[in-house]
Amino acid sequence: NIHIEDLELNNLSIPYLSGDNAIIALTVKNFLNRDITNISWILSIQNIDKIGSMANIKLKPENEMFIFVDYRFPSTGIFNINATVTDNNFIDSEYALVELK
Repeated sequence: NIHIEDLELNNLSIPYLSGDNAIIALTVKNFLNRDITNISWILSIQNIDKIGSMANIKLKPENEMFIFVDYRFPSTGIFNINATVTDNNFIDSEYALVELK
């Protein structure tokens, strides 16, 4: 397979977790040599919650944006977090698991 970098979602992580409160972080980067417009992102947490951008975003070539979401999990357990970034031409996704005890 050949992978061409374009609009990329990277580094989906949980840099802070205390009890049921977490900070979910992700990075979105434009690897193209032109602007990418109408970018939106969404986090889907265990099919319980969907959190996303309220407005479309524009990224210039080689620029990136950092997204941080403060989230309170509803209970203990293992949660699947799916992150997706898209525009009119590209889509990229990552997932992570977080366990709350």
